[in-house]
Amino acid sequence: MDQAETALLELVCFMKSARPEDSTRLLRSLLTNSEIDALAQRLEILDGLATGTPQREISERLKVGIATVTRGSRVWKQEKITLKNYFPRSGKAT
Repeated sequence: MDQAETALLELVCFMKSARPEDSTRLLRSLLTNSEIDALAQRLEILDGLATGTPQREISERLKVGIATVTRGSRVWKQEKITLKNYFPRSGKAT
């Protein structure tokens, strides 16, 4: 396991055991506002793909390039077995 994988595993373990407010604080410490926005956008893209929304419609609704949605589509296809357990998110945070 490389250093990046180890770091991700450590982060996942922390997030699973931490209180939600502590997880939020950690993520805000590690990520910039732009990175948090990009993460939220990727989650929205996966939600749209999970419900069968056309890529162009997702692109227009989220005001992102079609290439961004296409990348999400590639991830969806590669990881569908896992992702379909979590997307679309039924209890989305507002």
